[in-house]
Amino acid sequence: MLDRNKVRRLSTLALVCVFWTISEVDADTDKPRFTLIVGYDYAEGDYGQDTDTTIKTAPVTVKVENRRWVGHVQVSTLSVEQKTGDGGNVKDSGAGDTYLYLARKSQFNWHGNNYLDWGTKVKIPTASENKRLGTGETDWMLQVDGFRSHGRWLPFATLGYRWRGDDADFNRENGCYGLLGLHYQHDQKWSGGAFLDYRSASTVRVSDGRELLPYVGYKFNRHLFTTLYGVVGLSDGSQDTGIGVQFTIR
Repeated sequence: MLDRNKVRRLSTLALVCVFWTISEVDADTDKPRFTLIVGYDYAEGDYGQDTDTTIKTAPVTVKVENRRWVGHVQVSTLSVEQKTGDGGNVKDSGAGDTYLYLARKSQFNWHGNNYLDWGTKVKIPTASENKRLGTGETDWMLQVDGFRSHGRWLPFATLGYRWRGDDADFNRENGCYGLLGLHYQHDQKWSGGAFLDYRSASTVRVSDGRELLPYVGYKFNRHLFTTLYGVVGLSDGSQDTGIGVQFTIR
């Protein structure tokens, strides 16, 4: 088993190296490409607890990539409303956690072209722990993302492992996460698909999260794309239902 401090040092080094590589590419041969993604997500359910919780999230992601590397940073605002035992509500809002992701792209031929991104991700605890918007701890992740094109169809998958930071109240469990999905390109403007999402439980008090996310996308032009998605919880540790929208500007 990898030492947690060693993983943190390696992840930090990877972050610095990849950002440096992306920023120092030869502009004549491999110009960096920038993408802005803004969205809104609404989720509700008991998440394996005794009371229902409603979570509203407005994430903003800035992505930069070239032929060899891809990186993005995500910030968000967050609103959490939880019902109490006496029929009241407790509501708090503020900044969410910040996520940094950096990965090395690769391609190989095995019965066709296959694509893999080997990456590292870090969660910076910018969400307030006092307001119960976050854990107040840093999480570190290693993951691989893969996809392969088959005409109009595009199967894709993610597999990762997460080292969760502990706090004074809970011993958080490390564990794996991943997704498996299928995308379909109907024509130049319309597309859609669905994927199954899995994450191991963060503590022994809750169960693993499993969700189904169908989505549909529409391309307005070469610079603007929108995606509408729904969420159906498949386990006690997941939200019951959810809906969201994203706008991608390239």
